[in-house]
Amino acid sequence: MRFSENTFESTFTQWLLCGAVMCFSLAIHAENTYNKEFEPGSVNPALRDTNVRPSGSTIIDKVGSTPPLDATFTSHDGSQFTLNELVKSSESIPTIISLGYYTCPMLCSLVINSTFDSLALSGLKPIEDYRFVFLSIDPKEDVELASKKYAGYYKKYFSKFESNKTNIIFGVGREQDVKSLADGLGFGYVWDEKSEQYAHAAGIFLLSPETGRLSRTLWGLNYEGADMRRALVEASEGKIGTVVDKILISCFRYDADSHKYGFYIFGAFKLVGVFTIIFIAGILFWLWRSEKRNRAVT
Repeated sequence: MRFSENTFESTFTQWLLCGAVMCFSLAIHAENTYNKEFEPGSVNPALRDTNVRPSGSTIIDKVGSTPPLDATFTSHDGSQFTLNELVKSSESIPTIISLGYYTCPMLCSLVINSTFDSLALSGLKPIEDYRFVFLSIDPKEDVELASKKYAGYYKKYFSKFESNKTNIIFGVGREQDVKSLADGLGFGYVWDEKSEQYAHAAGIFLLSPETGRLSRTLWGLNYEGADMRRALVEASEGKIGTVVDKILISCFRYDADSHKYGFYIFGAFKLVGVFTIIFIAGILFWLWRSEKRNRAVT
């Protein structure tokens, strides 16, 4: 009877282990297939801005690529900075890039408001877990305009927090430098003579710390707090967020059509596979200890 029980336990454990390995392998294969279909820097047609806009004023997905970060820009306080210096700073936090212009009649302010609102709902530490940089695409705009915009937003969203003020930047730069950065991020914009405004789409860009790699492009105007948190945890490469965040991020993937994070079944399979393997390892260890004790008794 004891031999049969051991045989059953061994067979059951083997089947569990095989199932876990299969789940894990299928998840890895599916993820690799997805990544090959849409390699970093390539244009996924589903990720294009479908709104009717002038040619060259849409957002193209370039997640996985590294935009040029060496150009020098001027902050709202008159100081000089490069994005390369920021992303490689000792803080090691993700950087949110927003492009627009200070005299924009509506869209740019809506993007900034939505970004700060979602950051407030994300549950992350204000300004400590992320950095925000807004750069003007209009070469005629100056530091004075940037300073006024910074003062208004800082007072509204961050004045009650004793945080690092240098992590909120409103800046300006040379036309070719801003254009080069925008092209690297996939942000298109053109001057529309008819409306005498810049035509551009709505979106923000998240850079990973240290590498400056474009981790995620968030599209549109409505960024949910949970999506913002997932995007920043993902961009940080494990440097911010809780252990639960790091576990759950594998179960969600940014959906190109809805522009939101959705449940990712293959990521869940992979996670289940890992935990199942750990669980089985625990069972095998327990059986081995039990057998060792039984032998010691007999």
